[in-house]
Amino acid sequence: MRAFAIGLLLLVACTRDLGVSDRKFGCASDGDCAGGHVCDPTFGFCVPPASATVCSVPDQCGDCVALSTRCFGEEEQQCTSDGRWAPPIACGEGRPTCTDRACPRITLPRSLANLFSCVVYDDAQVRCWGSRDGGAIGLLSSAALPTIVEALTDVRELALGQNHACAVTGDGRVSCWGDNRYGQANKMLDDRVTLPIVVPEVRDAKHISLGVEHSCALLGDRTVTCWGNGQDGQVGYAPRGPRMQPGAVTGLGDVVEIHTGTDRSCAIKSDGSVWCWGKNGVCGLFGLDPESETMPGGGRHNEPVEVPALRGRVKQLSLGDFHTCAVFEDDAAYCWGCNGEGQAGPGGDPTPITRVLDAPVGAIDTGFRSTCAIHGLGTLMCFGANHHGQIGNGVKGPAVLEPSLVPLGPRYAVQLTVQWEHVCVVTNDQELLCWGLNNDRQAGDQTMVDIVSPKPVIFTAP
Repeated sequence: MRAFAIGLLLLVACTRDLGVSDRKFGCASDGDCAGGHVCDPTFGFCVPPASATVCSVPDQCGDCVALSTRCFGEEEQQCTSDGRWAPPIACGEGRPTCTDRACPRITLPRSLANLFSCVVYDDAQVRCWGSRDGGAIGLLSSAALPTIVEALTDVRELALGQNHACAVTGDGRVSCWGDNRYGQANKMLDDRVTLPIVVPEVRDAKHISLGVEHSCALLGDRTVTCWGNGQDGQVGYAPRGPRMQPGAVTGLGDVVEIHTGTDRSCAIKSDGSVWCWGKNGVCGLFGLDPESETMPGGGRHNEPVEVPALRGRVKQLSLGDFHTCAVFEDDAAYCWGCNGEGQAGPGGDPTPITRVLDAPVGAIDTGFRSTCAIHGLGTLMCFGANHHGQIGNGVKGPAVLEPSLVPLGPRYAVQLTVQWEHVCVVTNDQELLCWGLNNDRQAGDQTMVDIVSPKPVIFTAP
């Protein structure tokens, strides 16, 4: 559900990912680069630092800047680590033409989506497909193929709730659409917001995260504002109940990350502390022992509470339906919470904070009773509920209680999003693969039949 674009370990970024930056494909300064790279002002590419054992400029050891790319006609050409241009590669379905030195890159959103899917391209536009139930895809009708949401441009970040969506644009504004029964899209009284509309109360947004029926934004002053269904306290301020317009989460500041699940929200502060609000419940979803709680209302918190067991330990966090997973500072993956189908690992139900995958784990994400992680140099592992083939092991049926390898062929995964009951990844060659529940074509196949193994999303009509 942590539907964000999830990066791999630094090792992968430096040696295998031939893109030159996770922000744009050119650079003007070192600040435009990621993964420890620096900007080569002569060529305008992000490159490894001079201490790295690869070429940094052509005249030192080859014909090109290592790890850079360029267009060769409509195809992309990549520079090898020894400074030589490799044979050109076609961009592939859905991104057929190389522009601005590279094939267009796809960024996966933070997602809890059920019957639809969306992605963001380098052109800062959103493409969605699947059911328009509740208006979730931002189009006037359902879409069998990925279709541009024309009303939305300059998108910097996208998040999907179960049946609504929000995007942060370059000016720091937030636009939302879809199911609006609790005001999770906009304070309008309509139950459905068909096309993206700006949430006027939210300005200077840096990040967005959506629960099933609530929305939260991290602002430039490091405070958090939430709106929508707050019946379990997940919007972070009293009294519990629907909040039709954004309000500041009580007493919360100095936040660097926000995460949302079905009926709870969490924030990571700059000091590494983790604070959660909403429903901890009988399964201890925050990581708090439910038996030790004295709060009335079944472990529901209207205001943030610190989770001491997570302080200084969390590198990545993902809030599923009724379980939570994280990558800790030791680069291993841990899960906790309800565990009826093994989504929190092979332990009991409920499960306390338990290691489920040894290091190195590059990313982890959670859905409706299922979990997937990118392990090592791009190996994909999934476990939990498999009613619709969302584990990706070629079958559907009983739960998978231990991490199971998802075959990707010669490819490896570089981005991951586990949605409600379907999963999508972006591979090293920028192929978009999805599988799982597909009754409304949300997994990108036209058959409307569940997909049990990773399959390329179809972008063009046959």
